[in-house]
Amino acid sequence: MKKRTRKKRHLGEFRMMGFTIRGRWRPELVGHKFDSVTDEFLDALVDRGMACGGGLGPPDFHVVVQSLRQYSSTTQEGRTQMMSWMESCSDIESFVASETWDLCYSSDPLDRVRRPAA
Repeated sequence: MKKRTRKKRHLGEFRMMGFTIRGRWRPELVGHKFDSVTDEFLDALVDRGMACGGGLGPPDFHVVVQSLRQYSSTTQEGRTQMMSWMESCSDIESFVASETWDLCYSSDPLDRVRRPAA
């Protein structure tokens, strides 16, 4: 397959790999405190060259994380750093993260997994 076709179809070296995070915020997290924590979460992603899409709204969140760069993938190092950040965040009650998966041609692996305990 030609390079141009692989690029258009996000195949080979142009695959876009990312991961999913699903979790629950602490129940007492409301108002301005919720806004500041979600801003910190998003800043932590951007600092590691990642962005997310999905829902952050209380009480649960479910996001798909991908690289900020087009035709690029998240790295295992970035994923590990983000997991460490989340473990240290006292406002996250529980969370689970998937392994990396092909964002264009696979389905979300956490759709087959139970949600984190309340």
